[in-house]
Amino acid sequence: MKLKFLVVLAAAGTLSVTAILAIVLVSVSCLAGSQVPLPPPSNSGDVAGSQHLQVVKRLQTKGFINAVAWNADGTRLAALSLYGSTITIWETKNWTVVKEFERCSGPYSNNSLAFLPDGSLVTSAPVGTDCSKDPRSAETDRKYGVLSMFSVIQWNPDTGKPVRYYPEMPYPPPDRTVRAANTFAASKDGAFIGAISGRDVLLYETHGATLVRTLKTPSLPAHPELWTESYRKQVAAHPPTSFPDYAKSLAFSPDGKELAVGTLSGMVNFFTLKDGALRYSFAAYPFTSSLCVRAIAYSPDGQSIATGKARIVNLSKNDNITTNVWRVGDGAKLAALEGEVSTIQGVDMPDRINTIAWSPEGGALAAGGSASLRVWRVAASGDQLLYLQKQGNNYSLAYSRQSALAVSTDNQITIYSSVP
Repeated sequence: MKLKFLVVLAAAGTLSVTAILAIVLVSVSCLAGSQVPLPPPSNSGDVAGSQHLQVVKRLQTKGFINAVAWNADGTRLAALSLYGSTITIWETKNWTVVKEFERCSGPYSNNSLAFLPDGSLVTSAPVGTDCSKDPRSAETDRKYGVLSMFSVIQWNPDTGKPVRYYPEMPYPPPDRTVRAANTFAASKDGAFIGAISGRDVLLYETHGATLVRTLKTPSLPAHPELWTESYRKQVAAHPPTSFPDYAKSLAFSPDGKELAVGTLSGMVNFFTLKDGALRYSFAAYPFTSSLCVRAIAYSPDGQSIATGKARIVNLSKNDNITTNVWRVGDGAKLAALEGEVSTIQGVDMPDRINTIAWSPEGGALAAGGSASLRVWRVAASGDQLLYLQKQGNNYSLAYSRQSALAVSTDNQITIYSSVP
């Protein structure tokens, strides 16, 4: 049975505890958005394409960096680090720290960071901890204690104080339904926030911090041809016709009308925000390929969408395509871009893509992974690798409005500028 299908069965509760633990060990890169860095490849540090990108600044933070984000006009850069407990904000004119504050954090609450157009900052709400006992907690955090009924928190970056919690509710909260979100995205105009919670995506309007609707991830066909004989016997009386799929990555269209969601099984689902309808889907990666859509990003013109994949297990050393570009509307493949294949403890591991982003004008596509940072020019006339840095643990990257590229590697952020 293919590992991806095993993961789906595990999530559906159809495998033993021992089997589930074994699966988690090999599939952590897709299932949990793991912060555990892989060892860098043996040729770490090799650089090609310095004529296209130049390093202009390196910044240090406290602990491993989970996410980076620019504000709307590119005058500030923020980093979320140390398991989501520390937020550092730099003023980009002189690269001075204008604010650094600590917050209550949990083990699964820290893989996304975003500025809204009004300058406020958004993080996931902490999960798996009691904030009433954490000395770093804001006063409102301590009042609520456990914050798993919230998806995200909006902050004032100048004071380091929370502005509001999503969904907004009175105290004491009348509804403690778990809405914890490890990954979220904000629309370009700041009107919506989409937060992955469990299988699905919770869609919030930022005006009022209101939960508008839940975007349901479609289930998968049962694929009985992949079942083991023991499982076939186990379900003989009532064989399932489908299994759940799980949202893993998301991106808003530039016009703010759609949300694209990448899944554990390799699907990309497109939802319309107006009514939450599933407009269409396509398979970025075959169901049996053990690939998930770990990162996803629209091109600035909204005509293309890029996906970065993570392999649950290595099936073929020859498959070194790690990033793809697809046409929005019909899912036609426009580009297949190569990544690294590293040997770690005798096992060939294709680059796990953690993060992807387009430059503001759409002329470049950057992908950060477990083995390299790559920047391509993607065009109808052909694809060109502009920059290659063979260095592992690139966990988050983002372009500013001025096309400066910030890339996090362990506890360091490297700022690149494009060379004319």
